[in-house]
Amino acid sequence: MDKEAKRSLIILYHNEGKSASVISKILSINRWIVYRTIKRYKETGCTQDRFRKGRPHSVRTPAVRKLVREKVRKNPVRSIQGMAKDFNILTSMGRIVKEYLGLKCYKFRGVQLLSEVNKMRRYEKCLILGKRFTGGTHQSIVFSDEKIFTVEMTCNRQNSRILAPDRRSISSSIRTIKRTQKPASVMVWGAISSDGRTPLVLIDKGVKIYKEVYVESILENALKPWAGEHFNGAHWVFQQDSAPSHKAKMTSE
Repeated sequence: MDKEAKRSLIILYHNEGKSASVISKILSINRWIVYRTIKRYKETGCTQDRFRKGRPHSVRTPAVRKLVREKVRKNPVRSIQGMAKDFNILTSMGRIVKEYLGLKCYKFRGVQLLSEVNKMRRYEKCLILGKRFTGGTHQSIVFSDEKIFTVEMTCNRQNSRILAPDRRSISSSIRTIKRTQKPASVMVWGAISSDGRTPLVLIDKGVKIYKEVYVESILENALKPWAGEHFNGAHWVFQQDSAPSHKAKMTSE
């Protein structure tokens, strides 16, 4: 049954008083097609297509959209530029993907590779931690870490831009970012809890954080005084990563 024959039957059943839901079941077609056909008939008095302005689509055709949908369904890891070259489409592939197919581009996420053994160990440790820190006791955990900060200007090649009418109008001092093999940097240690933070500890340049430095400069001079004042003798838990100086016997004692 062609399109015009279906439209004629829709209007015939409509004039007989049948609802759009009943007509869609009788003809086995989408209910919205019935609604649009009845609406067109009421507004124009016929079932033919409305007069359309402009030329018909020559690139974003239903056939092309179907091919793109199948291509993405088989492998969603696609580049819009790559698909544009495959279909010989210059500027319309982005509109096909976004407007017609309703798709968005997402970046890959990097995660740690875990074996089944590692997953099971983490699951068991989570159960232990869940039992240990109940009743809000997790709020007494003090988390700590070190971080190296460089003093060079950062540049995001994807988002950092310079607004100018042309390249010649941009000063070289603005357009260029100077890099060195070993930029100036500073190491900072800090710790934080649910309701407070320690003062930052700046590590002198060239100083390696061995166990002696870690215990004296950080734990004894920074962490313990702050924890004694902040928790006022209450129980608290100190968390640190597994760096060699953190796991040393001297540090544990």
